[in-house]
Amino acid sequence: GAPMARIRQQGGGIVAESYTVEGFLRAVDQLSQHYETLCQEVRSIQQTWWDVPDMAAAYAFLYGTWIQRAESQGR
Repeated sequence: GAPMARIRQQGGGIVAESYTVEGFLRAVDQLSQHYETLCQEVRSIQQTWWDVPDMAAAYAFLYGTWIQRAESQGR
């Protein structure tokens, strides 16, 4: 599919990347199944939330954060 903007943390900053529409839709589906976790993530990064350029990138950022945490916790 067509690439869309995605962001990731690198060092102390946020870096733009790209991802596919299909991947984004999967991420949104995952987030919708974990609303409470998403809310916790939003609170935990609220200091950087306003640097996020758009909601699509924000969802990708939160999804990536959740996946990394889940993997580190062995889920």
